Amino acid sequence: MSLEKYALKRFVEIIPVLLIVLFIVFLMLHLIPGDPAKNILGIMATPERLEQLRDTLGLNEPIYKQFYRFIGRLMIGDLGRSIRYMAPVTMLIFARLKVTLALVFLAGILCVIFSLPISLYAAKKHGKFSDYSIGISSLFVFSMPEFWTGLLFLNIFALKLGWLPTGGWGTGLLDNLYHLILPSLILGLFLTALVTRTLRSDMLEVLQKEYIRLARTYGFSDIKIYTKYALKNALLPTITVIGLNLGWLLGSSVVIETVFSLPGIGAMLLDAVIVRDYPLIQGISLIFALAIMLNNYVVDIIYGFIDPRVYRT
Repeated sequence: MSLEKYALKRFVEIIPVLLIVLFIVFLMLHLIPGDPAKNILGIMATPERLEQLRDTLGLNEPIYKQFYRFIGRLMIGDLGRSIRYMAPVTMLIFARLKVTLALVFLAGILCVIFSLPISLYAAKKHGKFSDYSIGISSLFVFSMPEFWTGLLFLNIFALKLGWLPTGGWGTGLLDNLYHLILPSLILGLFLTALVTRTLRSDMLEVLQKEYIRLARTYGFSDIKIYTKYALKNALLPTITVIGLNLGWLLGSSVVIETVFSLPGIGAMLLDAVIVRDYPLIQGISLIFALAIMLNNYVVDIIYGFIDPRVYRT
């Protein structure tokens, strides 16, 4: 099988999985307690007004009809109207999507900047104090809850030292990046800790291979052995870890955006869940699911470039 056929096959497999995910989310939304009509009209609303609003929103129809109507609108790019904001879900999502994407992207960049040199250094100092210190520090960072770390860093760097803003969103590109430094650093710390431990372990395994020992006998420098020969093969499991943890990053962005008052879709999802805004929850869940699946798709294609055996078997 060629790489092109493999890529097409993996892309086609996304469609049924996405439909299954959407159905599960749709079913769970209608099984959890809560009434969107009561959230809109309040507890003092009369039963007649509540029933009228449920009919208007289509909540009295059977679940399968509601899901069928949702898929039908989805086919033409319509995600419905938000119950809370009374605006198209598509417009609401795209208005806030840039904040979440910027946050996750910067967190990923910081992860690569920090984890790559730290992992190589830990592998080179295997068994020494530096190696143990990095391992213990990574485990400690990974074990800390995101909201606690966010509040801790917020108190130190924003309130006490005054180096960074306490939260919110800026008014321009540079101001926006300035507001994202602290939240993206916190979000990237956890992934950095995980990637550092994974890449260090894989590097140590690769460094025991026969071709690495042969390269040493030829007098190749450690820098060339580590970066040109060992790192390429050690990156395969690490790419998997990064790809699989995109969903974790998106989930953690809900907490980080809430702590730092960022106007992203993570914070909007939390508000939508509280008021049972079904169309908005479904739309954001679709974006999250699609992002995770496309990320896994890209990881598979990268695998194919690095190791052709992936699609030839």
